[in-house]
Amino acid sequence: LDTSSQASVRALATSLAGLDGLDMLVMNAGIVSAGALAVVPTADLGPEAVFATNHVGHFLLYNLLLPKIEAAAAARGSARVVVVSSASHYDSYDYGVATTVEALAASKPDKLYEQSKLANVLFAQEAARRLGPESKVYVNSAHPGLVMTNIFGQLRVVVGDGVFGDAFFAFLDRALGWGAAWNMEEGALTQIYLAAAADDIAAKGVRGKYFHPQAREVTPCRRHAPNRTLQEALWTFSEAIVSGG
Repeated sequence: LDTSSQASVRALATSLAGLDGLDMLVMNAGIVSAGALAVVPTADLGPEAVFATNHVGHFLLYNLLLPKIEAAAAARGSARVVVVSSASHYDSYDYGVATTVEALAASKPDKLYEQSKLANVLFAQEAARRLGPESKVYVNSAHPGLVMTNIFGQLRVVVGDGVFGDAFFAFLDRALGWGAAWNMEEGALTQIYLAAAADDIAAKGVRGKYFHPQAREVTPCRRHAPNRTLQEALWTFSEAIVSGG
């Protein structure tokens, strides 16, 4: 699955047509920099593959699979959707996220990842609101923590070479050696809780919330996350992007 490509997302949804329901969906695809990927030319948003990969592909997949998710919730009592965000969302642009083609095209490269991760939080909030308080589908977002994955390889493109880049990666190597990062199994625990702890999530009515490791609900960006207008505008913009796919 290449979430930067709407065709790839639609193909996956089609391949799941035979399922009678889907009670867990964890959307975890993410890149820091499009420049590190050979698949960039397939991105439907041209040069802004970070937004396409990290947000638009997930938005489309969720909406294509929602009938099956709701069918599972009706048959089994509940269904859970997890949108994997990042604590980086706290440091997005002053305006939050782009909600027009023009604003997206004008996004400066220094915070493309942060913008996409804020979009994850806003998307989960708006999805939960649209489902309503009586829905048995629980949509939430989570920061997995600093996790030792190959996403670090993409940071070289963002940070760059030279003295600063070398110093940054030397520090990162030391931090990883000090145990400051989770391994991949540990980094998955919060998402697994939100996806698999069906009884706990339902009993607590956990909808549209944001979590940090391990399975701790925290307050997302106070500046942008409570903004209903921004949540709705992002949803409308995302619908417009995928409507022609």
